[in-house]
Amino acid sequence: QKLLRKGNADPNTWDADGRTPLHDLCDFQCCGPPAPRSLELAAELVLAHGDPRCHDRSGVEARHLLRRIDSRSAKHARQLRALLDACALAEEVDSEALYSSLEVLGEPTRSRLSRILGLNGLRPLGEAELAWRNPPPD
Repeated sequence: QKLLRKGNADPNTWDADGRTPLHDLCDFQCCGPPAPRSLELAAELVLAHGDPRCHDRSGVEARHLLRRIDSRSAKHARQLRALLDACALAEEVDSEALYSSLEVLGEPTRSRLSRILGLNGLRPLGEAELAWRNPPPD
């Protein structure tokens, strides 16, 4: 995470099979034990310009790996899938799971992602902006 934040690591680096870190994260989340930190890692990868639409050599996107969800990690996988779908500008996004995932992430990650996704209602408002948007009655 530190390398991603400093910009010293490329989140779209491919391995020998053409898989990115997002592919590995989704594969582990889908088939492994429940991993609550997967949302944090996915958010860090996306904020470091990781592409959720990046295909591996067989043409599979990372977010499509989450279709075969193990029941043990269904909740976390739904949240991760919704987050990656929104970041990939998919036509259909599970909004309940997306907002749940953003709630789990907390600040400041939630605000940074909400700006990227155009979910301005999720960012905190300062006192001046709040007063400007909601003027007192005359």
